[in-house]
Amino acid sequence: PHSPPNNVPRLAIIDFTDSPTIPINLSNLFKYSNQFTENDMTFFKRSYVHRTSGVTSSLPPHTSLPNHHSLPLALLPSYINPGYKTDWDQSRPFYVTCTLRPSSASRTWVLSKVSELTGDMASSKTFMGQVNDVTRTEVSTTYFKLLAQSRIIVTANPPSWEGDHRLFEALASGALVAVDRSSGYAFRHGLVDGYNCVMYDLWNEESLNDIIVKYAKSGEAGFLSAKVIAERGFEWAVREMGAEKRMEEVVIETLKL
Repeated sequence: PHSPPNNVPRLAIIDFTDSPTIPINLSNLFKYSNQFTENDMTFFKRSYVHRTSGVTSSLPPHTSLPNHHSLPLALLPSYINPGYKTDWDQSRPFYVTCTLRPSSASRTWVLSKVSELTGDMASSKTFMGQVNDVTRTEVSTTYFKLLAQSRIIVTANPPSWEGDHRLFEALASGALVAVDRSSGYAFRHGLVDGYNCVMYDLWNEESLNDIIVKYAKSGEAGFLSAKVIAERGFEWAVREMGAEKRMEEVVIETLKL
């Protein structure tokens, strides 16, 4: 429950840009406003932390300011796989999938290492590389189908910030998601290594190989373990990462002013 709203105007600024820096000068915003002060404002930032070469390095100075909050991306309903619990032998022919584009040194490394570490598997059991050039202004049915046909999806955060649509799209497919370690702001600290996802250390080949061996090269026992974790990841993402949750956070924090 929240106290009844008062007549003080409130302003919520939502920034979904791909950078940890603030793209607007907040001091100028309030300087020319006769209605709002910084005490009447909440600021929600998606890319909340600095990363260097794909490794989380620091929190930007503005994150220590009052009323500043991290705001993860939301899961797009169109990518939720309603058949996520179907039998893997029948519905998921791809044992390991990595759809990263080689657009940065860190993601190129992940894609090349996953390709290398699965090189002894039948080519029909893996999918490596970009699916198509469709942007997120539309839903790619080819991409959605591939994710739904995959048992293990290896992804990675962007090189300079944390959080992207790929992570939630992978979780929503019902596959086991392997992602590089991060601060946790991009997913509300809700992903737990070994419980609802698996995490590897970027630039550490052994860390990545351990996951592939344990879940993709250990027969039915590996796939059964992967499926349990994958279902938990799917259920968490659908429950906690929807757009309604994001807007709920914005309203609740803004009403606290």
